[in-house]
Amino acid sequence: MTTVRHSRADLHRAAAFFLFALQATVAAAQSPHSRPSGPAPLLAPAATAQPDGPREVRGRIVQPGRDSARVYPGVRVTLHRVGPDRAAPVDSVLSDAAGRYAFTYRRTGDTTALYFVSASRGGIAYFTAPLHDARVSGEAAEIMLFDTTSAAIPIHVRGRHVVVAAADSDGTRTIVEVFEISNDSSVTRIAAGEGATFETTAPHGATNITAGSGEISAQGLTPVGERVRVVAPLAPGVKQFSFSYLLPASATDVVIPVVATDVLEVLLEDPEARASGAALKAVENARTSGRTFRRFLAQDVKSPTLVAISLPSASAGPRRLRIAIAIIAVGAVLLIGFARAFTRRTESGGAAAGRAASSDEAEAAVAAIERELVQLDDDFARAPGPTVEQRGEHLAARAHVKARLAAAVAARDGIG
Repeated sequence: MTTVRHSRADLHRAAAFFLFALQATVAAAQSPHSRPSGPAPLLAPAATAQPDGPREVRGRIVQPGRDSARVYPGVRVTLHRVGPDRAAPVDSVLSDAAGRYAFTYRRTGDTTALYFVSASRGGIAYFTAPLHDARVSGEAAEIMLFDTTSAAIPIHVRGRHVVVAAADSDGTRTIVEVFEISNDSSVTRIAAGEGATFETTAPHGATNITAGSGEISAQGLTPVGERVRVVAPLAPGVKQFSFSYLLPASATDVVIPVVATDVLEVLLEDPEARASGAALKAVENARTSGRTFRRFLAQDVKSPTLVAISLPSASAGPRRLRIAIAIIAVGAVLLIGFARAFTRRTESGGAAAGRAASSDEAEAAVAAIERELVQLDDDFARAPGPTVEQRGEHLAARAHVKARLAAAVAARDGIG
């Protein structure tokens, strides 16, 4: 079994990158003659706040099981602070004989800083959600540690979002893609040798493939030709990642290979552009920061297919990468906390379903969740002109229900 090792600095960067990686994407996409000496801050520094009162987090280090959780004593647990002014560990302790840990701390410095707790197993770090409340305990403070495997366990695509910007003045067009992928097993998938934990394909002719914001750092994404390979470990639950690439502005017909996915969304800045394939349907336009994007949506794409994007003949225009990424940033923020909760709920849901009294009850549980999913989609389809935030909330809620459904089906079918 392969073990992936990370230094303390690597683990810290992996937790911090979703706040700041967008700067690198913007800088990398700028033409050499216009690139500044350093990326502009994603978050403007806020005024230093006066320290507030003492805060506390109390939790456990556990490994989920079918009927009960195994606790981990003697594990190094670290409290982190990540902000635009500085990022560093705050404190660390060893979990006690019952796997428990506790920290008392005060918020300092920039008011946008996040605090969270991490622990690692086999060189792979696991995190709590950001600690927003003054007192955090129970499930919100639990850290799940998982066994690892390099076996080819399935990784499912829960959402894929393709944002195509208008042509830039340097003769290129920027495309940003965002994925939500899920590991629905009870083990962390790691890459075997030179392999990957997940792969996807950019369209023919794509260049300058660059990692963006999400929950997989730039070090965890490796472009190989027109393929994007995730080499980072994938723990149970959902992870979100993004990347961008360039196409010639002269390209008017773009073909993107698409694998099975729960949600497929294509956003096109050119008003004359169109997307087809994978049962995509034009829905109400998306508007953000004064810009409008044509929006095409498909759900439950069952098998690999091709998406064809027809673009108008390009004319030089201003650089609009920031506008294209603005939509992505909204969804990323909404889903960060959801992804962590997904991990816990998948495991707890699987354990609860595993204790079902009979196969009839298990079947009824599956049917009930399926009805809930249909109702959720119906309610969203009737919503008049949903905003970007509402679409993000719907995607998060839908993936949560799908996770519960997967756990219920696994319990019904006797899959561990």
